[in-house]
Amino acid sequence: MSAKAVREYHGKKLIAKYIKELSDGKHIVDDRSVLIKSDTDINGLAQTENWVTTTELVVKPDQLIKRRGKAGLVGIKLDWKGVQEWIEERMDKDIQVQ
Repeated sequence: MSAKAVREYHGKKLIAKYIKELSDGKHIVDDRSVLIKSDTDINGLAQTENWVTTTELVVKPDQLIKRRGKAGLVGIKLDWKGVQEWIEERMDKDIQVQ
């Protein structure tokens, strides 16, 4: 267990960086991911991260919540429009986790 909470987003970025570095480039982890916060320009995001419009996406809160899937907090195989709708329905809304 870590001594400090680490966002899944940052953890995956670190793993991707160091696996490539420590394996001398033999192993590469696809680390395409985006951290969307309340102040993120979602409309402009598709222009800076153009892969989001051509890839099936997964969306989930990065808030150290256990059993996100069972709580309906994971969207799988969504297109970019589906991700935007999913986020709009859930972002900055209170939820009850059991």
